[in-house]
Amino acid sequence: CRSDDFAMAWTSLVRNGTALQLRRGVRDDSGLAYGRFEERQNETGWNFLWLRTSGLYTDEEQMHAAGYLEGALTARLIPQHYSNWYSRAFKDELEPGDPAGGGVSAHLESLLFGQLEWARKRARRALARRGAAEADDAYWQLVGLNIAQLDGLLEGYNAAAEREHRFTALPLLLLNAGSEVRTLARALSDDGGAAGSLSAQLRGSVALRRVGNELLVAHASWQPYAHMLRVWKCVRTALKHPNVAAQGLAFPSHPGLLWSHDALAYASSGLVALSTAVPLAARASADDVRARGALPGWMRALVATRSARSGDEWCRTFARYNNGALPRQWLLLD
Repeated sequence: CRSDDFAMAWTSLVRNGTALQLRRGVRDDSGLAYGRFEERQNETGWNFLWLRTSGLYTDEEQMHAAGYLEGALTARLIPQHYSNWYSRAFKDELEPGDPAGGGVSAHLESLLFGQLEWARKRARRALARRGAAEADDAYWQLVGLNIAQLDGLLEGYNAAAEREHRFTALPLLLLNAGSEVRTLARALSDDGGAAGSLSAQLRGSVALRRVGNELLVAHASWQPYAHMLRVWKCVRTALKHPNVAAQGLAFPSHPGLLWSHDALAYASSGLVALSTAVPLAARASADDVRARGALPGWMRALVATRSARSGDEWCRTFARYNNGALPRQWLLLD
């Protein structure tokens, strides 16, 4: 994730009074964040995003800025990926001419927004106390940083997108939930199975080989054309929270996602997390999935990868508030 690998000019996010402003072609170290986005889809099959936030600002401001800048820089590709992903994820529910969002049940939409608002309230209480007045405060403060990044992603996207392409938080919640959406929909359906098949991506092999003093990690993914818009993301922060072990994260992803649905991430702490999917049984019920009082997998994975200093700590952190909708085998290297 070396920034000199990017040929595109810098873009900085700065404050202009109470408003946020993008400064194209400028790297402003005093701004909230700066970054680069390079589209190489037709050359290499990948696009590349590099972001860095400034330690001059609070943790919440940094994470919001990281999301905002990503949303603005990748605004052209986010609706394209959402349209591709949505048409596949909800192909059994959509009728010809249905708008994106037409196949989402009211129960599923309520669940996704309910989880977000429940997490937001818990995080606000923890952030208001600062420190660790209660045992869970540090955990929920990190969850709050994820939510700030998600809020920024939506704001940055809508600020840069054409009016007809702007949307609410629902598409981003669906995209980040990924294959969990099908499991949750099935668990919420009246017949326990009418929601269709699990939209899980298949992950291939993991190969570990020592070369000199290096440990090489290989990860292969098999995915349909609906997932062809790929972005390799490098995000470096300057967070002050004492539980943050990794200021830098690098991972393969897609437009509109804050985590890797390939479930592969490299952390500056020296930790590498990667996994392969484990399909659930053909039928999922409310007994299999904890729909309430739980967090989506992408949010738990970000908290664990950013805060863990060992594989054991990562597993214990990731297991907290598990909604049961993301069955995977994980391999952690520390």
